Amino acid sequence: MIPVLLVAVYTDWRWHRIYNWLTFPAFFAGLVLSLVMGGVPGLLSSLAGAGIALAVFLFLYLFAKMGAGDLKLMVAIGAWIGYPLILVALVDVALAGGVISLLFALRYGALMKVLRNIYFFMLSLFTPGAKPDAMLGTSALPPFPYGVAIAAGTLIALFYPHLPTFFGR
Repeated sequence: MIPVLLVAVYTDWRWHRIYNWLTFPAFFAGLVLSLVMGGVPGLLSSLAGAGIALAVFLFLYLFAKMGAGDLKLMVAIGAWIGYPLILVALVDVALAGGVISLLFALRYGALMKVLRNIYFFMLSLFTPGAKPDAMLGTSALPPFPYGVAIAAGTLIALFYPHLPTFFGR
């Protein structure tokens, strides 16, 4: 999985793309390895991990302008790490994405504008009739290669399982 993450980070950073030639084989390799190493329960865990990642990132793809490559990479990761570790990875990916986004905002001198956009976006989520997705079109930053956050969060979930999250690991 680590070579897949490294290639995804490179291609996403350089070209803002995570390619199918990377994600599809990674997905199928995750399924096969889970079956070989864990039998049918391993395969079911792998499928559950991929399904949960698909559900979460499909929502982000449809409503938050997340890239399709990010979606497919996260599904492949779900197939590799399975359930329940995918839940931990999703939280860690979100936290890594938040930290990296703030660093990006600092780098481009737009931290206050980003924080203001976040505030109004969150406010619009709880305002009847508001359209929170309208806020997403006014980004203060250039496109952010979210594959970096996906890789960071996944590695944190894999190598530091003792860190507390909402799922009590």
